[in-house]
Amino acid sequence: MDYSNNDILFENDKYLAIKSPNMEEGLKVGPEFLTTTRHGKDVYNNRTVYFFINKEEKDTRYGIITLAFGEYFEVYDNYGYDIQLTDAFHYFPDLDKTITDIVGNVDLITTLILIENGKKFSNYQLKQIDSNIKSVQYTRIPANCKIYLEFTGSAGILSLMDFDSNDLDYIEAVLSTYGYSSNLWETDVYFEFKEGNLLGYFNDGNKELLDKIVSYIKPEFFNWRDDYNIKGELCELLDDKFDNEINNILNDYRNHYDRAGYDALRQELYSDFCSPFEDYKIFVVKENETRICFYEYRTWVSILKDLLIKTNTSTIEELITKLSELVGGGLRSEIYEYPYRGEFDTESFNREVEYEFEKIIDKIEENPEKYSKNISENLKLIQILKKYQLNTPVKIDDERGSFIITGIKDGKLLVTHIKKSGETIYKSFSFEEFNNFLSMGELFEHLVRKLKRML
Repeated sequence: MDYSNNDILFENDKYLAIKSPNMEEGLKVGPEFLTTTRHGKDVYNNRTVYFFINKEEKDTRYGIITLAFGEYFEVYDNYGYDIQLTDAFHYFPDLDKTITDIVGNVDLITTLILIENGKKFSNYQLKQIDSNIKSVQYTRIPANCKIYLEFTGSAGILSLMDFDSNDLDYIEAVLSTYGYSSNLWETDVYFEFKEGNLLGYFNDGNKELLDKIVSYIKPEFFNWRDDYNIKGELCELLDDKFDNEINNILNDYRNHYDRAGYDALRQELYSDFCSPFEDYKIFVVKENETRICFYEYRTWVSILKDLLIKTNTSTIEELITKLSELVGGGLRSEIYEYPYRGEFDTESFNREVEYEFEKIIDKIEENPEKYSKNISENLKLIQILKKYQLNTPVKIDDERGSFIITGIKDGKLLVTHIKKSGETIYKSFSFEEFNNFLSMGELFEHLVRKLKRML
């Protein structure tokens, strides 16, 4: 028989595979049913037609098998009856590769149908068909074969789901095996510090160390705990005088801030998105009782095929994206909130603060005049402020009225004396002068005025 006008895809002594260019040529070499029924036109209708011919048994039921391939494929025996593709593999074993080349490497759905019909593929072949297929576990019942899927990249399967692009950047960062970059949440830690916001993270011990530093360099800031404005000014002063130590504290804060966000987001991802498609019978793979979240999943060949058909998708990536839209959901919070949702390691942070504060104190005590001209006097005045509350009237006696301490400046205690008569006098005292003011009162003031007149 002359096959010259048909494309010969394979031929040996027993088997022949040809691609029929048109119905006219097909009628010359193909099965007789094409000429005796309406099948001829139906078979060739917008489809490519192939014949698998057994030269030795051409007239038997499976002597010629016809494969019509278009949007879907149909397989016929020599008499025009529908058969399974597995029959073609069975009766034409030498055409295994040829048949696979025709239908097996075209799309995923076709491949799954082939597996359901008993065809087996190597892992390499499966990868060529769809890069997200890892392997197939073949069973005696082909439709029950398990198929294993894998997803690469830092975010794995999550990269195909319906996340905001900015959120996905953070997801990839917290799941990356290479770790995340410093300042992941891009907090302006210097702004936060100079606003005084970081002081709230200090424990009692470090607040006492800060009290000591304040008493050395700026005693008028002694009430920094209660005055928001002073907190900001104090932080700017600390950064100006001890930039290395403060920078170390801020870097450590940033690291703990990022870590809190990292832990919170990562925990949520494992909780909410480890196995997001169990309702569709796509399950995360377990290895030694450990779930390989985001990267390896398993299902069954028949289920995967049905999902692809139902969702009108042709690849695993398209399927996951579509299922993600159906499942819905997203992150529980705005991405910038995760550092506040996580557990900030205040204990570790305060160890760093303590270490740096002690370094600052050592610097001051080794060279006190560099950091304050009145350090010895300031330390004395702080003792007075611990006894008499700032900006609070203190009664002296019935004759002398009251006084209010308003601050410290240049080694002097600033005092407003309100006399019984209502007269207000603004004064500044050294430590000794203030004690004399309290003990000697008007007599002391009279002697001072007299001494000034004499001079």
